[in-house]
Amino acid sequence: MVNVEKNISHMNVLDAVEKSKACPLCDLNNATVSKYIDDMLYENVNDRGLRKKLAARKGFCSFHGELLLKHGDALGIAIIHIDQIQLLLNHLKNAGNILSFLKGPEHGDWIGHSNCLICEIRIEAEKRHIETFIELIDDNALRSYLDSSDGFCARHLLMVLAKLKNKGHATYLLELHTRKYASLLADLKEFCRKNDYRFKDEHIGQEADSWEKAVHIVSGKIL
Repeated sequence: MVNVEKNISHMNVLDAVEKSKACPLCDLNNATVSKYIDDMLYENVNDRGLRKKLAARKGFCSFHGELLLKHGDALGIAIIHIDQIQLLLNHLKNAGNILSFLKGPEHGDWIGHSNCLICEIRIEAEKRHIETFIELIDDNALRSYLDSSDGFCARHLLMVLAKLKNKGHATYLLELHTRKYASLLADLKEFCRKNDYRFKDEHIGQEADSWEKAVHIVSGKIL
């Protein structure tokens, strides 16, 4: 069973590196989060264990709350949030001394949502995907796909590099991404030049989407 799961993880990483239009690790993380939300809303919304866990965490962070809405299951979202709104009302009713209330740990949970369950799922998935990539780093197919791709975003490149123990692997990734980022920089400059009124009649080629790629490289790609 362990080997089957490992093989599936390897295939998922290879598939992402081959097909992703941006950072493959970002795409893998996004796919994991999307599947988790779908499963939660369509299959597990009445699961008592899950709802208890969500109640303890005071809902989701603002980003994943918005992502939840984009999945569009109105009934599932309503069922989950009956618990959350009731908890919020209970929290406010138990305010007691207002100064002590404002300094309490639960008050901070409602403000920061630092225990967002979907954030936790994403972080765990990110660790798994990075570990799987490192296991495959000498795979010829993976290297071929990575060479032909836009590479990793800055965050994931640095996270992978921090986990590597082999100097040769680190050198390979650094040299590859230095070339890719330098090429992107040249495309950005060319895009800006062709948007100058003096050169507005020149055809915009591969640099057309360089501005989008730059955002994904610097900030990562989120659903």
